[in-house]
Formats: sequence, C-alpha cells, structure tokens
Amino acid sequence: MTTIAVVAAGSVVRQGVCRLLAEASSGFTSCGFTSLAEMPAELDPDVVVVDWPHRAVDPLARLLPADSRAVLLCDPADPPDLAQAIAAGARGFLTRDTEVDDLLLAVDAVRHGGIHLTADMLGMLTGDAERHHLALGEREIELLHWVTRGLTNEQIGGRMSLTKSTVTSYVRQVRSKLNAANKTDLTRRAIELGYVVPR
Repeated sequence: MTTIAVVAAGSVVRQGVCRLLAEASSGFTSCGFTSLAEMPAELDPDVVVVDWPHRAVDPLARLLPADSRAVLLCDPADPPDLAQAIAAGARGFLTRDTEVDDLLLAVDAVRHGGIHLTADMLGMLTGDAERHHLALGEREIELLHWVTRGLTNEQIGGRMSLTKSTVTSYVRQVRSKLNAANKTDLTRRAIELGYVVPR
C-alpha cells in the first residue's frame, strides 16, 4: 500500500486530490492536511502532494519532512526555485491546470525515486530554450517506451514500422535531446523526466 499525504490549505483541492488518488488505484491510501506543520512526524508517507501556491516565508526544506518525496502543485506565475526545491525533497512539479493522468504519472515516478516535470513547468523552471531542447514528439516518446523495455533497434523498427537505420537515428536524436550517453542512461533520463513510468 502506498501512503500519500495531500497538503493543501483549500478543502476543495485537498479533498479533490485525495478522491482522485483513491479512484485511480486501490493501492493508494491518502490523508489530507491543511499544512505541512499539521502532518504528524510519525506518518512517514511514501509521497507528499503539496499545493504550493507561492514562495513561503520559510524555505521548503524546513517545511518538508526529512527524506520526503514531494510532488508540488505550483502557481505558474510564481514557480519555486528548482535547485532549492529538489534539495528540499521535491521530485514532481505540476501546475494546477495539470491533467489527472499527469498527477498520477508524477506520483508514480516520484514514489519509484524518479523526477517528473510537466511540459509547462519545465518551460517555466528552465526557460524556453531548454524546454524546446527537451520537448519530445509522440514518436520519440513511443521510441523511449521500447528502449526502456530493452528492445534492440531492429525490434523497435519492427514495432514502429521503421528501418533499423531510422531507429538508430531516432535514438541518437533523443539521446542528444535528453543528454544521455547511452541507452541505459537514456532509460534513466526518460524515467526521471516522466516520459516513461518504471515497471
């Protein structure tokens, strides 16, 4: 059973996220709190989903439980400092406009030790040039799914109706976009960035 703490000052957001998680999986148990300070220290949740409306007076590191894995629902007009948030334990970054599937992908990635950024948050946190550099097309994402399952370029070509040389070019292109040295590194980056959910 995966324990998820949902922290949001507003009851609609808090109860809504708890309900979405309960409906998504019988393997999730969630509990809601109005603030991080209200969450009992002994709870030790697998993932903390935090509605982070603005930069708090106290740094995030002081507020999150030690060794936490947090998913932040951020205000797009005032995103957190990425380096500080990651140092504090944040591993997922979403906006309030995020689709339910993205929330579930983020929770799943974070509980397995990965990092998840939605495309809109990626642009806000790293700048438009970096966002463009990391943006992958549908076929590139499909390719990543086959790469992470350990298929050879020839096998991937058969699944995607591409020649082996085209697959090799695609892999090279995606490795360049995600700054991955090899297929193993590419798999790790794909999971970290939320393109692929670990199996």
